[in-house]
Amino acid sequence: MGFRNKVSMSYDTVYIEDEDRREEYVLADTGLVWRGSHNCLRPCVWSYAQYEENILECCLYLLTDVGHLRVVDRADPIKVVRHISAVLNCRDDNGVLVGNWSGKYKGGKNPTCWAGSQTILQKYFKSKKPIKYGQCWVFSGVFTTVCRALGIPSRPVTNFSSAHDTHNSLTIDRFFDCHGKPLEKMNIDSVWNFHVWNEIWMQRPDLEPGGYSGWQAADCTPQEESDGMYRCGPASVAAIKRGEVKKAFDTTFLFAEVNADKVYWRYHGPNQPLKLIKKSTEEIGQCISTKAIGKFEREDITQNYKHIESTKEEREVMLRALRQCKDVFSRYYLNDDLEDVQFEFTLLDDIVIGQPFTVKLKAINKKEEGDEFTVNVCLHVHSALYTGEAKKLIKKDEFEIKLGSGVEQEMTMTLKYEDYEKSLVDQCAFIISAMAHVEETGFDYCAQDDFRVRMPDIAIQVDGEIVQNQPISVTATLTNPLPKPLKGGEFVIEGPGFGKPTKLKMKGNIPPGADAKVKCKLTPATPGCKAVIAKFRSKELEDVDGYHTIFVKCAPENQKDNNCHL
Repeated sequence: MGFRNKVSMSYDTVYIEDEDRREEYVLADTGLVWRGSHNCLRPCVWSYAQYEENILECCLYLLTDVGHLRVVDRADPIKVVRHISAVLNCRDDNGVLVGNWSGKYKGGKNPTCWAGSQTILQKYFKSKKPIKYGQCWVFSGVFTTVCRALGIPSRPVTNFSSAHDTHNSLTIDRFFDCHGKPLEKMNIDSVWNFHVWNEIWMQRPDLEPGGYSGWQAADCTPQEESDGMYRCGPASVAAIKRGEVKKAFDTTFLFAEVNADKVYWRYHGPNQPLKLIKKSTEEIGQCISTKAIGKFEREDITQNYKHIESTKEEREVMLRALRQCKDVFSRYYLNDDLEDVQFEFTLLDDIVIGQPFTVKLKAINKKEEGDEFTVNVCLHVHSALYTGEAKKLIKKDEFEIKLGSGVEQEMTMTLKYEDYEKSLVDQCAFIISAMAHVEETGFDYCAQDDFRVRMPDIAIQVDGEIVQNQPISVTATLTNPLPKPLKGGEFVIEGPGFGKPTKLKMKGNIPPGADAKVKCKLTPATPGCKAVIAKFRSKELEDVDGYHTIFVKCAPENQKDNNCHL
């Protein structure tokens, strides 16, 4: 597989036009994977390392010895990609990675500690046993490595506010009791802060004609079974945008991830009718992101997957998809434009861990004269996994206000670091909920949002002439953002072509507001655009990283022959 000369382009179904795109999606050994939340996007460098020792051998082993891919099917990139999406997780076979979203990683490695695919695939190839542990961006990074090593153009794609529709209804249904408390046993659908899958470039002769070739979405994170195995795709991105959810493979699931409607219900008991509180058509599928070609910047590809939210085109696509869906959940809507009380829900963005943050709900009486309204409000903050699963209630405030005509009033709830410190789980995510009830009209308002406090940045400085096989000096600096010392701090400096990761332990504690600084020497073995990656962890702080891109010049002794390829 892979791209070939012009004579063979006509039958190479994974050939991608344009040299810059081939360089980015097949040859590049470093990239960016986006994490975080829709209001706090975080770029993380991933080393694909497809040229390193035993990586190609491991990829071939996955095709020949893991799973059940017939010899004849190994020439079909559609079947190869579908096979790879199954064998990179270990749910059905002795695959590469064990998924773990529990927050407990005994016996393995915290997924946030991985910075590349090299160690994962090398250890797997040596032991032939699944590696512990991975989450979606780790699965996607390894998927990219395997595809590029086999010559298949691939890139990681991150979808923020990503829906996990368990019953294929194309709705994410949230149920609350009369006090505004989420009913977790009924809330089996979820919305992940972000989810990362892959796009693979290929022709789709099985779907044509109709313009279904090009980028195909595929996912090896084990979420739901597809034809009896935990795998997903490849699904034509063009088919997803059109709402053609019956096109192979798993297009219904991927469509819901980017374009499901989120519906809020009030549940009064098993013998009482549900009351629809709110229908949101704009929450799911935001800021769909991938790395830009030839530069370490974000490219927004949301328009590839969906039309602009709430436009006529987007609603028509949604209705088209629903008509094809066999299990359509009840879908009615509440026209709150006619209500007399308007609510505005906001929270502060870009909060670094250690800082306080505030949740605000504003109530506005739209009537210029006359009626006064009694409004009951409840604000909740839960810690959460990035998969959208609520964990622990951190704080809850209740308010009762009298709202005169033309009056607006703001209710606020502030959380200090001391409030949320002990409740933090993976990646510092929260679910913020606001429920309100207007007694005189019976109007109910509900809003919910994802939020995360972000990690501080690691500043990286590179000194010296950057030439192949010559050492460079790297300095990494982190400022302690917490109101307490950091203990047992450790930096890990690495990058493709720099050999084994360099571990540097800090001496003593790092006081609040003080800098942790380390220096080391790295020697780039290969020329070209590279990334120096730094990670930091301590007993109080982890999942902190940073990167610095450099361009490595060819060694003088290699400039006269063919050993230097830039």
